Amino acid sequence: MDYLLPEILIRSFSYLDPSSFGQVASTCSRWYEIISDEHLWKSVFLQRWGRIPSRRQNPNSWRQEY
Repeated sequence: MDYLLPEILIRSFSYLDPSSFGQVASTCSRWYEIISDEHLWKSVFLQRWGRIPSRRQNPNSWRQEY
């Protein structure tokens, strides 16, 4: 899987339930980096709540916002 672009992995991981991200992150250091990516967390946030809040609780981290 080292040949896959990060964007493809982010897209693929965005279909997983965030509760499984810990298992994915423990697979290898590259996947850990992908799971930590803000674009992934923003995608997961939008899938869950459908919109960006007008006032974010933590504007520096989509993971924390989730």
